[in-house]
Amino acid sequence: MVDSRTIRNGNEVRRFRQCSNCGRRFKTFEKVETFPLYVLKKDGTRQKFSKEKLISSMQKACSKREISFSSLERIADEIENSFSVQNTEEIQSFMIGESVMEALKELDKVSYIRYAAVYREFGDIESLMDEVKSLLKNNETG
Repeated sequence: MVDSRTIRNGNEVRRFRQCSNCGRRFKTFEKVETFPLYVLKKDGTRQKFSKEKLISSMQKACSKREISFSSLERIADEIENSFSVQNTEEIQSFMIGESVMEALKELDKVSYIRYAAVYREFGDIESLMDEVKSLLKNNETG
């Protein structure tokens, strides 16, 4: 082995190797084997975790905002990794939603409100206004 580097947030190792017989150089990739995560939905159903679905939901909330796809991909990776290291194969859907809202609140307040409006199922304008007021209050004190 000539050199070794971690890639993809430390989830993979790229090794540069050299054949001891012919001297030819090549790369190998090693990936940590993980077990699939399953999401327990509100209605009791269970489905496989989908990073693509998570990114899609964030893209809707971030529509027409100046937020890069790589930022959303990074958030999705962080969320997936945070649940993968817990050595559990099932996670509650609300835990994912709360993680997304926490990340969006830091990234872009408007996107956060859009996501929260759908996720928290605000039934009326007062509920939405309470959330906006809370966000503004925290913004002034923080």
